[in-house]
Amino acid sequence: IYITEKYSVSYIYDGSLLKENISSYNIESDTFVLNNPTKEGYEFVGWYNQYEENIDKIQKGSIGDLILKAKYVPISYDIMYDLDGGTTNSNNPSNYNIESETITLEYPTKLGYTFIGWNMNGSSKIIKDLLINKGSIGNISLTANWIPNEYRIIYILNGGINNINNPAGYVKDNGDTVIYEPSKEGYTFIGWTSYNDSTPKKELYIENGTQGNLTLTANYIPNEYKIKFDVN
Repeated sequence: IYITEKYSVSYIYDGSLLKENISSYNIESDTFVLNNPTKEGYEFVGWYNQYEENIDKIQKGSIGDLILKAKYVPISYDIMYDLDGGTTNSNNPSNYNIESETITLEYPTKLGYTFIGWNMNGSSKIIKDLLINKGSIGNISLTANWIPNEYRIIYILNGGINNINNPAGYVKDNGDTVIYEPSKEGYTFIGWTSYNDSTPKKELYIENGTQGNLTLTANYIPNEYKIKFDVN
């Protein structure tokens, strides 16, 4: 008469098991396929015995006590950027995992616009200084929000009076901006000049898409008056 020896199976894991594994077996026990644990932010890669051998089942006919340790690797999550025509900062990562150090996202850039913040995962809340804290999980989608820059228009009127319809500034993508004629007593206006255009232009438009502060100089010629002599 033989008595089958009983062997213990112990498990080391810091996740959770939906279904428990066997704690003992003997040489006649049926083959047992091990249940895998789960761990938030990690992917399970296998059970390993004390000899660093990967074990996914305890085969019928096996002998010996077992100490099985679960091994995991962090899951890599995507960071997706909707920049609305802007350019991301090269320091902003495209992925992260639960073990990544806290990420401070750098501001993106867009010509003619100022960045005001991110919408995260479809939220309407705008966050300018956005952190992805260590220990975070899940894919992240970020949408950049912008306001157009308002550029100044500086008028050098040379003693004239500006037209009340002339704006103090303009924005890049807000359509053409019309600049009207100033007036100066005793003179006729012949056009505006600027630092990059020395030819006076009477009908001046700041075209849609222009950017940067502008200095406009009013140019005049003196009026010529007739003198009528009554010599009697």
